[in-house]
Amino acid sequence: MTTREVDGDRIEEYRVQGQLHVVKVTPRRGPTYYLVDRNGDGRLDSSEGEGTVSPVMWKLFEWGN
Repeated sequence: MTTREVDGDRIEEYRVQGQLHVVKVTPRRGPTYYLVDRNGDGRLDSSEGEGTVSPVMWKLFEWGN
């Protein structure tokens, strides 16, 4: 996992064997959201299959220990 701060937003990149799979964005204001590589090519995909950004995914539930 790689973590960086950009203008107060926290960006966490999750990679498997060096390939990008998920980006978690925690904005300074607002809820956390995720961008996902759906087809395993290492790039974030749009919902239409074109472009470079996937739709935002919101965490609806979380179970703790």
